Amino acid sequence: MSTPAQSPPGPNMELVLPASSQGTASRWYLNPVQVWPLNNRSARLCIDHLHQILDTLAHERPETAGTIKISHGQQQKHQVVLAMTPNDRIPLDVQYAENEMQTFAQLKYAGFPPSAFVGPRFKFDCAHMNETHGVPAMRLLAVILEGGIVLSWHFHHGLFDGEGMRVVFSMIGSIAAGNGPLCRAHHPKSLFMNFAAEPGAADNAVFPEYILPGTRVSRHLGDPFGGIPLGSAIFQLRKDDIQKLQELLHKTAGGGDDSYPSAWATLAVLAWVHTSKARRRAEKKTLPYAAPETAQLAVPTNWKKRAAFGGQSRDYFGNANLTTITTNPDGGRLDDSPATLSRLVAAVEHTLSQVDEKAVSARYELFAAQEDPRAVRTALDPANRNFLLFDGTWQAHGGADMALGAGLVPGLLGDGRPAAVRRASAGWTVGGRALLLPGRIDSPVHELMVMLPKVSLMALYRDGDWMRWVDQALW
Repeated sequence: MSTPAQSPPGPNMELVLPASSQGTASRWYLNPVQVWPLNNRSARLCIDHLHQILDTLAHERPETAGTIKISHGQQQKHQVVLAMTPNDRIPLDVQYAENEMQTFAQLKYAGFPPSAFVGPRFKFDCAHMNETHGVPAMRLLAVILEGGIVLSWHFHHGLFDGEGMRVVFSMIGSIAAGNGPLCRAHHPKSLFMNFAAEPGAADNAVFPEYILPGTRVSRHLGDPFGGIPLGSAIFQLRKDDIQKLQELLHKTAGGGDDSYPSAWATLAVLAWVHTSKARRRAEKKTLPYAAPETAQLAVPTNWKKRAAFGGQSRDYFGNANLTTITTNPDGGRLDDSPATLSRLVAAVEHTLSQVDEKAVSARYELFAAQEDPRAVRTALDPANRNFLLFDGTWQAHGGADMALGAGLVPGLLGDGRPAAVRRASAGWTVGGRALLLPGRIDSPVHELMVMLPKVSLMALYRDGDWMRWVDQALW
C-alpha cells in the first residue's frame, strides 16, 4: 500500500492518518505528567510563558495543534484524519488545586506516589470523537499546587508514540531556551511515508496481537476484570543490581558476544515472571473466561530503526509502535531461575529481531484493507494471569530531562528539570501492565510502574524473591 505524497498543511486541511493509526491506537491518549517546584507568586507568569511556548510550537509544527476526528467524506468514510487550520492552538487548561491536592513538599517526601496522579481531574479521552466532534492532537493541563505545578500532557496515540513525545519535549526545551527554529530543523516532520516496501506482506502473515473482523473468540470481550479493584505501584530497582543480573544471565547463556541481555529485556522478563507468580497466587482463577492461560509477554516497540523503508523512517513523525508477543518457549509456569530468565530474555529479543519492513508492511496492509479499521480489535487479554504487557517506549521520551526551570520559565524552581515524571489517569482501569517510566539520565534507579488487581499487587509486594531487587516501593 502506498501513501501519496502530500503538500505542507494549508488552510483547513484534512490529512488521513496512516493505516495502523486507524485502529486501536486512535482510541486513547498517552498521559505523562511532570512535577515541578514552583514559586506560587509567579504562577500567572509561568502559565503565560507556557502559552507562548505552545504557540511557538504550534506555529512551527501545526500538527501538534490539529484536531483528530473521524472523516465523513464519502471517499474517506470511517477514516481517522488530522484536521488543521491556520489559527489552531494547543489547548492549555489550568486548575488551581492548592487546597485540593497535596503540597509539592508532601509529594516529594512520599516519592511522588502514583496514587497522587489518579482522579477525575486527569480525565481526557477520545470517547466523543466522531464525524462531528474532534479531539485535540495534543493538550496540556497545568495543575497549580502549593509549592509546585503538575504539567499533565495528553498526546493522541493516533499521532504520537514515545518517539513523538521525545521530539515534542526536545522542541519545547529548545523554545524555552530561546533557540531559533533552525536548531530544531533536524527533527522528523513527515506524517506520511510509503509502507509498501513488501507488497503482499499481509497475505500469509500472522497477527497474534489482533482479533480480525469475523474471527470467533471464546473469551470475554467486555471489562476483563469485571469490577475487580485495580491498583498500581512504582517499584524502584537499582541499575547496578539489574546490571549484575544481566551479567549473571550472560554467563548462564554461555558468555557469547551476542548473548549479553539488554537492561530493558532483563527487567521485562523479571517483571513477567513475578507478576505471573503473584497473580496465580492471589486471583485463584477468579476470571473464568481467561483461558487458556498461555504465558505471554507483550512488548510495544518502535520500528523506525528496524525498518528503514529506504531512509523514509528517519523523517517519519507519527505513531511507529508495533506490539510483539513472546510466548514462554518451554510452556508451563514461569520461574525466576537464571536458566529460565536467560531463555526468556533470548526469546524476547528473538521476537523483536523479527520486526522488519515486511512485518511493518503487513500490519499497514491489514488496516488498509478494512472498510472500517476500528473493527480490528486487540487480542491482548489482561485477564490472563500469565500475561504482561511491558512498555519500555516511554523511558527514552526525554521528559525527565526536559529543561524548563532554572530561569527559563518564570516561577519554576529547582535545577531546571522536573522533579519526577509519572503517568496520570482518571482511575485504575488497566491491569496486567508494567510501564518503565522516564528517568533522569543520571538516575541510579529504574522506575517500573506495575498495574494489577489490588490483591495481586499486594501478593507481588509480599514476594521476597521480587522485593530483593526492589530498592523502594511507592503507592
